[in-house]
Amino acid sequence: MSRSPHSRIPALLVATVVAAASLVAMAPSASAAKTQLKAKWGTSIDVSRGQFSRAGIVDVAARSDRGAYVVGQVGGIGQFGSETVRGPGIVGVNQFLARLDSKGKWLWAIPTAGGQNFNQSVATAPDGGAYVCSITWADLQGDTLPAAYAFIAKYSAGGVEEWISVASASKFGGCSDMAVTPDGSVYVTGDDWYPATGPYTGTALVAKIGDDGAWQWFHRMGGSRAQGHGIAVLPDGRIATTGLFKVEGTFGSRTLTDESTDGSPSPGAVFYGNSYVAILNADTGDIESVDQISSPNLVWASAIATTRSGGIAVTGSYREEMAVGNRTAGAPTSSDSRGFIAYRTGAGSWAWIETNGEVNGGGALRDVVETGDGRLVAGGDFGIDKNGFIALSSAGQVLKKAVWNKGEGDISALSATRGSGFIAAGTLYGDWQLSKKVRIPDSGDAGTGFAARFK
Repeated sequence: MSRSPHSRIPALLVATVVAAASLVAMAPSASAAKTQLKAKWGTSIDVSRGQFSRAGIVDVAARSDRGAYVVGQVGGIGQFGSETVRGPGIVGVNQFLARLDSKGKWLWAIPTAGGQNFNQSVATAPDGGAYVCSITWADLQGDTLPAAYAFIAKYSAGGVEEWISVASASKFGGCSDMAVTPDGSVYVTGDDWYPATGPYTGTALVAKIGDDGAWQWFHRMGGSRAQGHGIAVLPDGRIATTGLFKVEGTFGSRTLTDESTDGSPSPGAVFYGNSYVAILNADTGDIESVDQISSPNLVWASAIATTRSGGIAVTGSYREEMAVGNRTAGAPTSSDSRGFIAYRTGAGSWAWIETNGEVNGGGALRDVVETGDGRLVAGGDFGIDKNGFIALSSAGQVLKKAVWNKGEGDISALSATRGSGFIAAGTLYGDWQLSKKVRIPDSGDAGTGFAARFK
């Protein structure tokens, strides 16, 4: 990904896409129908109306009607169908929540908070509304917050704010990812820190919020240089979460030691760190187990997904080499970033690691979902000017890749739709031709956000 420690930061996407030729089948033809990665529709935010206009989508959540919610930032003037969202100034940006229908048409869009912030997440509520979590240091639809706080808000399916709840007091807080259970409970992860302690300090947070916005528990873990990046719910109700820690990480009764010194004069510096996968009790937040994803250089887990069989898939990027359980993976050189997806079975053993990238070209996988037909689909950066997806079985078999060449891109987020498809979202620079019939236009001075649905 060449991704910052925050797991959903938009990058540039310059796209001149070779559609048919770029689909590389990796499985026998008999399974081709099941493993298609074909674009059904694609759309973008129209930011053509003002100077310094630009936009990016940070997260996406599919709805049961095959539509979706997205969150992101818009600067200048962003046009979402007939709805307009404006940034607070000619160079400022606003965070937004928007809804798409099943054919990729914008239904509505609303601002949620001021300020450029990449710690954002959206999830669909059981009643069809949306949960949004992020950071705000401005007005939030009339609710003025006096400082920078993490918040979670509930919106109706029509975009009306129903409630807002603040995560913490006297501390800067951020929310990176959410997971929702059928009863409406919300689990969030992110990070918080005292600003006065300097850069690269803080701790990962995990919290549970009821469907009425009441905070039920709130825990910190990972030491003084940690960030929570992804969270998901296992079939048995427990919580799986992942993120980054540096130097030393405390997780309940266990302490993990960061291996990524690599001769650095500043242990725990911004370009080093190891990652964790922790299992928590959903009722109390107590840590039941933790696994370390280690590297002598860096390994940054960016997202996590659980499967119906109880498995766990984690994506991210690493340099030099990485290890989890008894599985290892290497890289061509110690300076090349490679993407990875690692899978842990329901029995708790790490079964395989799949990597992507090229020498001196980088690589990263930013998000992962399990589709309705049991595929694990991960998306991100496949090297210089290469972006796309990889579909795998839970046994580690590569079913198919879809790689778009000659474009620098950010596929920031994925969400599985009802059935076998998924929706991808991120930021693009230049028009993106996904297929003969699906073309996504870029209308911004500095890029715009996109969403696309795939089979």
